[in-house]
Formats: sequence, structure tokens, C-alpha cells
Amino acid sequence: MTPPLGWGFLLCSKTKIGYEINFNRYFYKYTPPRPLEEIETDLKKIEKEIADMLAEVTE
Repeated sequence: MTPPLGWGFLLCSKTKIGYEINFNRYFYKYTPPRPLEEIETDLKKIEKEIADMLAEVTE
């Protein structure tokens, strides 16, 4: 283990110029979720499609 150096140094290959811009912070537009009834009807429709496909396969 070496003792800490008394002087600082800079590695030019590891330095970065600039900064990160969080685009979500400035450009994000909130869209509220769909109503639960609409989601429920979509799920029931998809469940019926899956059940029909399974019925075709098991015949």
C-alpha cells in the first residue's frame, strides 16, 4: 500500500467535457392511463382469442 500523494494530477484521457441533458425533464408530456373498464374489455378479448387458439391446437 502506498501513501497518498501530496500533489494532484489530471488524466486527460479520462476527463469529460460537457454535461448530460435530461430530456424527460424538459420534454415529457404526461398522458393519463386508460380507464380500467377499457383495459378490462381488452384483456377479456385477448383471453378469448388465446382460448380459441388453444382449442384449435388441442382438437
